[in-house]
Amino acid sequence: MLSRLYIILFGYGFLLGVHACRNAGGTGSADAGNDSPAAVAALVAPDKDSAAAAPAVTPVAGTGTGSAVSSRQQPSVPAELQSSGSDEREFRVFFSGFRQAVKQQNDGLLLDMLYFPLQTAQQWTNDDLKNMQIDRESGKVNRQEFNSYRQHIFNRDVRRLLPAADEDALSEIDVGGSEDYYKMLRKCTDKGSKMYEVYMQYPEKNGGAENYFAFVFGRVSGHYKVIGYYAKWPVKG
Repeated sequence: MLSRLYIILFGYGFLLGVHACRNAGGTGSADAGNDSPAAVAALVAPDKDSAAAAPAVTPVAGTGTGSAVSSRQQPSVPAELQSSGSDEREFRVFFSGFRQAVKQQNDGLLLDMLYFPLQTAQQWTNDDLKNMQIDRESGKVNRQEFNSYRQHIFNRDVRRLLPAADEDALSEIDVGGSEDYYKMLRKCTDKGSKMYEVYMQYPEKNGGAENYFAFVFGRVSGHYKVIGYYAKWPVKG
């Protein structure tokens, strides 16, 4: 009787062991082959500590959309031009096109690059305002009379020298500057935008004196324009 009971209990235990082994093996294989999205996400998700310690990616200059024109195609901005963002990029593109239009003597394109009335008076200083009578309006040239003064503005020296202007000839006009000449020019520009200037000095033909000319640029209604020109000799009068 006891022997039969032992045999029954032994057989029952053997069946339970086999069943337990099968369950253990089945569960292990299921976990090993689990490709659910949640499991994959948990596997590849970066650790918070390691993510915080990783350095930020810094864009390399000249590889993004910010570099609209390569340094070989137009002059780079010198140390004086410290502004950044869209103003500087837009001015660089405009200045490159302006130089080409001057070189090609493309009067139609140049006309569209000017803001009218264009200030062509000789540059005055704050000291000049204290010591003499300055007429800020007499040097302005409107669109209708531009052809009468075009050869004086884009003269032989301008056509010869401006296309070769390099970064040393460029500067940014201080937004907070107190000079009346630039404050008057700034009135037509977009609020908060940057103003730039190209200034070129060169010897006169006889070599006994220095001559010079300059163009001042500002953003008007979202686009850069020539808003001022001055030289050693006045354009009008």
